[in-house]
Amino acid sequence: MDFKVEITCHNCKCKFQLRPVWFAEQDDLSCPNCGKEIDEDVFLHLKSGLKELALVPTIFPENASVFSAEKENQIQFTFDIKECDILGNET
Repeated sequence: MDFKVEITCHNCKCKFQLRPVWFAEQDDLSCPNCGKEIDEDVFLHLKSGLKELALVPTIFPENASVFSAEKENQIQFTFDIKECDILGNET
């Protein structure tokens, strides 16, 4: 699954985004504008989480088709990542 995570740096007020494909190869993370580094523990949790979410297929089974007459070849689940506010409401 491809997706992005938006990060706001409150040191310089800029926003930047991470995508799993690019982020998986990084050894650390800092604001591209001011260079403020993200704590190593937070970085490792973020990296681990993004790598795992990237492995989740958009549809399951991955070779399924909406046009298949055979039940085992029909889409059983779709997965999407949505943003929620601090109270858990979808935005």
